Amino acid sequence: MAGTGAGRKYYISDGPVGDENLDRAAFEALTWVRIGRIGTATGGGASTNFPTYGLLDEDVANKQKGLTTPADMTIELRPKPDDLGQIQLADASQTRQSWGFKIEEDDAPDDNTTNSIQYNRGAVGVPTDGFGGSDDFRTKTYTVGLQQIPVDVPNEAIVP
Repeated sequence: MAGTGAGRKYYISDGPVGDENLDRAAFEALTWVRIGRIGTATGGGASTNFPTYGLLDEDVANKQKGLTTPADMTIELRPKPDDLGQIQLADASQTRQSWGFKIEEDDAPDDNTTNSIQYNRGAVGVPTDGFGGSDDFRTKTYTVGLQQIPVDVPNEAIVP
């Protein structure tokens, strides 16, 4: 993974992807639209719940591994009316459908290696507007409710 977010690219699928988990091959078969002018994106990954039950006659509570929940991702951007990725993201926010997301790092160690990629699937919430102060840019922030465990693709050698 890259040391910073500089050079990172975010993409949304060109259409809904359905409600089933996708594997690498299914994600790679999608057509992607790059989302431009992103300033900050947070979240991703997943967390596991650990239900705990305390018993009156024991000093240590019982704990079990529970469900794993995909995290939510937020994407903050500077609006640009003709950016196709932003248009797709805005259109997706008006549906209840699941969309594909691709995050490409800028971390290839040389010209013979690919960047690492993370794929995911999620529903897009309507944006919140950030009006900021006198020296701030106007922004829009979308929350994406991720719906599966991420599919990570490491750096790989480019085969000629």
